[in-house]
Amino acid sequence: MNILMNNSILSVDLKRVRQNVNAVLKELDGAQLIPVLKDNAYGLGLETIGHVMEEFPSITTLAVAQVGEGAALRQAGITRDILVLGGIPAHLLQAAVELDLTISIGRLELLPVLALLARSLERQVKIQIKMETGLNRTGVAPGGELARLLEEWRAVKGSFQVTGAFSHFADLSDQSRTQEQYHLFLKGVEQLQAGGMEIPMRHISASAAHEQFPEYRLDGVRIGRRLYMDHPT
Repeated sequence: MNILMNNSILSVDLKRVRQNVNAVLKELDGAQLIPVLKDNAYGLGLETIGHVMEEFPSITTLAVAQVGEGAALRQAGITRDILVLGGIPAHLLQAAVELDLTISIGRLELLPVLALLARSLERQVKIQIKMETGLNRTGVAPGGELARLLEEWRAVKGSFQVTGAFSHFADLSDQSRTQEQYHLFLKGVEQLQAGGMEIPMRHISASAAHEQFPEYRLDGVRIGRRLYMDHPT
């Protein structure tokens, strides 16, 4: 007997979601929209929302917080690039590679491990460089640390396809600090490029940053809340 016995339901108007996507795309002025589908697409249904995002040809990359979310999207038939924003535990690295997920490189000594996996699976691994600019959570800091990352990459670069670099603002209420983070990120990207690493896509802004500082949109903007809710004010 298949009877729903819930006290309440959540009804999601996918037409309105599509309207929101189109509205954001117009605001981005040519920059890429990177939909963030973490936490079950903010509770609205990961797989369903993922399929809606695939309807838009200009959306080439989806973002999730962890490997399990990427796996669910792949199992649902999603074929776009899927960027895992968070750190990946060692026991899930192979699954991430096999699922063709894009792995964030936010610490040293990860590239050699991934290179071994790439060789054993006979495939390239898609990566993006997670840069530490002031949030102090995860990421490789411009300067000496980023120089060491470049050394690791040059030793095994044939195993990787670099698709971008990103960071995250710490406190948007502090305009001066936000500007410093933005310029430090650009300095880090320049360091990567000077070291021989091409960076096809740069992104540092999420929903709130896009609303407050549209001039920092760069090549792409990670939009989560903004796809489903109004401006917070």
